[in-house]
Amino acid sequence: MGLFDKWGWCAGDARRWIADDVEALAAQMASVLSVSQLLLRVELVRDDACRKFHCDTVRARLICTYSGPGTEYGIVDERDQPNEIHTVPTGSPTLLKGKLWPGFFHQSVLHRSPPIEGAGISRLVIVLNEAAPEDGELLAHA
Repeated sequence: MGLFDKWGWCAGDARRWIADDVEALAAQMASVLSVSQLLLRVELVRDDACRKFHCDTVRARLICTYSGPGTEYGIVDERDQPNEIHTVPTGSPTLLKGKLWPGFFHQSVLHRSPPIEGAGISRLVIVLNEAAPEDGELLAHA
């Protein structure tokens, strides 16, 4: 919550709603992955971070954009590039399998951050994935 103060973003009921939503998403993600610890990243994005379509080197990643345009994704074609780009609606979480997913051999869905640099747009994004022992601060113990 201190990050919101630092950024001058989101107060009152909206802040509590986001915190409750992140907690619920974390519980669901922990259940899906059968883990007791998750790594949480909260970002206020103002540039073209992660601008290339890719697949993350994790078992799975949950991304939810609370403000600004949502994550873009596409199903790859024979050239391993998305032939049609879709956008996850703002406020909707998306769960993406990564390269470490059991049985992974080829990713058919790639994702990226939408291009926003220079448009005066910012995105409030949370990212959840399985925590490795060397990862620093953990979201919670289930």
